Amino acid sequence: MRETQALRPTAVVVDDTPQHVHEARVLEAVRAAGRLGFRDLFTPPHHRARLIGLFLAVLELIKLRQVWLEQPEPFGDIWLTLP
Repeated sequence: MRETQALRPTAVVVDDTPQHVHEARVLEAVRAAGRLGFRDLFTPPHHRARLIGLFLAVLELIKLRQVWLEQPEPFGDIWLTLP
């Protein structure tokens, strides 16, 4: 089964969204919600380029100290908040 799936053509989705746009969207979503669940950032469409862009945006915003992450309990939900 895996061999036949590997031979099927796949569609490559190209996302030309600049990184600063992902960062602005993440920051705006956190500002609007006040406290936003990490999972809630990753809404459809779920394609690799968009997911990576959003994840890198979160990392950059943490580095710039514009967003904080909270995880109240081990293996619990991760929350994005404003500092």
